[in-house]
Amino acid sequence: MTDLARGGTTVAGSPPSATALGIAVGATWTERLDEIDTTIGLGFKQGGLLGGKLEIVGDMSYTLGNTSQGTVLSPGYTNSTTGLNCDSPTIMSCGNLPDVRAAITRFKLTGTYEIDKSSKVIVAYLFQRQDASNYYYNGLQTGYSPNSLLPNNLQVGNYAINAVGASYQYSFK
Repeated sequence: MTDLARGGTTVAGSPPSATALGIAVGATWTERLDEIDTTIGLGFKQGGLLGGKLEIVGDMSYTLGNTSQGTVLSPGYTNSTTGLNCDSPTIMSCGNLPDVRAAITRFKLTGTYEIDKSSKVIVAYLFQRQDASNYYYNGLQTGYSPNSLLPNNLQVGNYAINAVGASYQYSFK
């Protein structure tokens, strides 16, 4: 952080700087970024049903991604010379940001029925859902953005879909 100065005086309304708040000389900030992604899934396939004419295949998976970010003052410099901690509202030069999170659930089931040696009917169902939270989008909402920005009301991508498909397959032999 630096002082905003014009002609040797601090600009009115500017945020306090590290110098003005008494952050010790030699103090440094360390950025911490943790990203944890976990996926678990299960799949199955069962053939030979209905006299060998039906095959069922399915799978399900769940993925969770979480990112956390924070800034800390180097060890030995946890407080300013005025006794303030670096994450105090007066300084606000370190601390943790809200986590960015996304969870995706997916389920797919497919059935293949063999009518004869060259004809099959295939029916499939798919469900997929994403639940996410991202603090970045908070600043894009009307009423929550500074006057210098035009809010566009974008929302984080949360969705749920259900899809059903059917097809007929004929093999020329």
